Amino acid sequence: LTMSANTSIAPPAAAPTKTAKVSAPRSPRSVLIAGYAVLVPLVAMAMVVVTTYPANGTDAVLRVEITYAAALLSFVGGIRWGIALMAGAAHLQWKPLTFITAALPLAWAILFMSPPVALAALMAGYLLIAFGERLGSDNPVPHWYRALFMPFTVMIEIGLGLSLITILSV
Repeated sequence: LTMSANTSIAPPAAAPTKTAKVSAPRSPRSVLIAGYAVLVPLVAMAMVVVTTYPANGTDAVLRVEITYAAALLSFVGGIRWGIALMAGAAHLQWKPLTFITAALPLAWAILFMSPPVALAALMAGYLLIAFGERLGSDNPVPHWYRALFMPFTVMIEIGLGLSLITILSV
């Protein structure tokens, strides 16, 4: 093994000092825009329900909100499965995938439930997936995905919760 005179070895990177700031993981801009754009119809429908229920036609908006949230629940569960499959067999752990998988058939069954039960079940389904994200010894989910997923879940829970409170209070 020989080393030419033109070969340079970069000095080791300096260790971070105590005053260095560690920033929170950031989601890619395209993912942020697409992720939050998906929430616009859900939030808009929740606002229609909150401001107009039980006016004529609001039941239809409520049904569309429930259907949209159920489809989104299936999609989010599918994303998590895809991440686990791409990461390999070591990441296909029972505990996290059980919670995530339970949300998928729940999303389908929700379409046949009464609106108050459907809204509560949707809220539970999103919590199942959020809980599943926290399980597992070596979770393959990128840090930026977690940084997006938690506020995303909170916004969904607020929208569904406001609709549920509104229809129960009438």
